[in-house]
Amino acid sequence: MRKAIFPLLSLLLLGASNLASGVTVTLLTDNTRSGSGALSFQAFKTCAPAPGNGCYNPANSWNVNNNVTGSDATWDWNSATGTLTSTGTFWTTSFLGSNPSATSVISDKTVGLTINTTAQTTTATSYNCVEGNFLAGVGANGCLNVSIGTDFVTSSTALYNVGGDANCVQRTIAGDDSSTGNPRGLFTADAAGVCDAVDGAYDLYTVVSDDTATGGNLVISNGTDIGTCLVFTVPACAPELASAGAHWLTFGVASGANDDGPIDVQQAVPTSIDVLANDVGFTDPVTVTVSTPPTKGTATVVGTSPGAQAGITIEYTSNAGATGPDTFSYTVQDAGNTGTATVSVNILAGASDDTATTTRNSGPININVGANDGGFTDPVTLTIAVAPDAGGTATPPVGTVALANGIISYTPATTDPGTATYTETFTYQVTDNTLTDTAVVRVTVTNAVPDAMVGALTISTQGSEPLDKTATFTAPGAGGSLGNAPSAVMVTAPGTKGIATVMVNVITYTITDAAFFTGTDTFTYTITDADGVTDSADVTVTIAPETPAVANRSFTTTEGTASAPQALGITLGNGSQAQHDISVSTQATNGTCALNGTSLTYTPNAAYTGGDSCVVTITDED
Repeated sequence: MRKAIFPLLSLLLLGASNLASGVTVTLLTDNTRSGSGALSFQAFKTCAPAPGNGCYNPANSWNVNNNVTGSDATWDWNSATGTLTSTGTFWTTSFLGSNPSATSVISDKTVGLTINTTAQTTTATSYNCVEGNFLAGVGANGCLNVSIGTDFVTSSTALYNVGGDANCVQRTIAGDDSSTGNPRGLFTADAAGVCDAVDGAYDLYTVVSDDTATGGNLVISNGTDIGTCLVFTVPACAPELASAGAHWLTFGVASGANDDGPIDVQQAVPTSIDVLANDVGFTDPVTVTVSTPPTKGTATVVGTSPGAQAGITIEYTSNAGATGPDTFSYTVQDAGNTGTATVSVNILAGASDDTATTTRNSGPININVGANDGGFTDPVTLTIAVAPDAGGTATPPVGTVALANGIISYTPATTDPGTATYTETFTYQVTDNTLTDTAVVRVTVTNAVPDAMVGALTISTQGSEPLDKTATFTAPGAGGSLGNAPSAVMVTAPGTKGIATVMVNVITYTITDAAFFTGTDTFTYTITDADGVTDSADVTVTIAPETPAVANRSFTTTEGTASAPQALGITLGNGSQAQHDISVSTQATNGTCALNGTSLTYTPNAAYTGGDSCVVTITDED
């Protein structure tokens, strides 16, 4: 009999969905053309039979007699690896002609098929090929895709070639064939690329077209014009195999939301994922939400939602230092449909790029480049792989450190004055016992602008004339506060009670108003760096009010005798002592208080004894 593994293999190839891109596909058509050009038809599911629609006809007596039923297989297609995977049982029946009501000629049944179109390997948990009634002209059908006779019902024998003219090896198929195993190999390609038949199958399937990423169809075929291992060359020892034909299948993307990934992402780097590209059956406007957030990062809907599908993506950003797989789910909804799918990402282990900002002439800054790196085992070694490209310096830690302490000290170059901001880059390398990776650090170096500081001065006129009293203020000096040296300092708005003069960056304020004054005065100064960039600030001068005072004094004298002069404890206010007035503002009751400069003499009345007091008042110039 003819072994029926091959059509099953081809179906599997077309039927599988792209796991990597999350596409579940549905088998639409399954056709085989014989070497003579006659078209045969294969039914593969239970539905209403119609010409060309691939529906299995359960009423066909051959199907009933051989217990052929519809297929319950589901298909996943991984476009990244070129792998088709079938879950469940796939049972297809071949007919002569394009009418699904035609006579069944062969039945192919497989369970758990997996076909890798890239590695050119196929496995199945089990398969079974049952032969029906062959009619003349059927040609290429079934597992072998070759014509092996006209009527082999229960015990067929045929010879076929493996490997082409250079390797004329014949094998015999006898009786119905079945195999069980976990898994069972169906066909492979050897190291030299020669098709190596295993258990009767030799043609390998190739993807003709794959538009599943945009919701289109997937087509695979073993046609003789596709691939290097798909041409069956008939040697002289097997001329009966010249009628080998082609088998092809077409799959459509299943309607609804389809899974995406796995997608490689860099640590802590936002990645835009067009999750709707492989979703089918939704009508604008749609609403997209993240229904289950990731565990190792964040997923954010970008674009207007609800809105057009073409303008909506999801941006995934891993946590700093995270590595390995992560998943999240999203839900898409239009006016009548709702679908949920899972997005798988793979956070790559290694070093991630870093950014930093500093100013010219500001000295070194520390950049913790290890904070967003992951997958390394402590301790690690940091080195500078590519030096800074704009004259700066980058110094890694000495020896091995914990990755979390991977700090590089960066100092921008001391350059000629200029106002332009520039970006300097350098590359560092991180190494542990097994892994080495590099990343780029981009440092934005801005112009150091002057920063004039607000100032405050206080001048006291206690015990002295206000005229010519001074106080000094030092404007910002060299460095980040000053900007790019050299610089100029000048007073741009003088005060009203004095003048401010500049010596280098020291400003001296001098009172010029001879009249006594208490309160505040203000002047403004401006600093200008070598780039011509300026900054201004006010300095407030406070002329403090000083209050004069006379300390209380107690003393004793004898009846009828004036006391000795008593020195008063005087605190001067504003102005000199000569500018203060001292007087007895309240005279004694039982005697007389007399002032002589800052001394007081008390003379009691005749025959008076006891206590007495007087009040002395001091008044300053203002």
